[in-house]
Amino acid sequence: MVFVRNFLLQQLKERPNLKNVKNPRNYRLIAAFVVFLGAAFGPIYIYPLYNSKAYQEIQEKGRAGISQEDIQPGGMRVWSDPFAPLPDKDQKKGE
Repeated sequence: MVFVRNFLLQQLKERPNLKNVKNPRNYRLIAAFVVFLGAAFGPIYIYPLYNSKAYQEIQEKGRAGISQEDIQPGGMRVWSDPFAPLPDKDQKKGE
């Protein structure tokens, strides 16, 4: 236990004091990286997120005249909305 205590105390003494490090070049590099990420993700993610109507119109034009039932492979059912309410299974057949 004493060995661990002495080891930790030695590590704390040798650790550099990061509070006194003031290099504006580092801040500029970090800021440039953040700006680069923003410029990269803008057209990829943010623009389509806020302008979805244009992409919906492109999809409607591209899918015009295509019947999903005809091109569905292996007799699988066509995709349905997983969040749609389920039909009532508790209804009695006589009603």
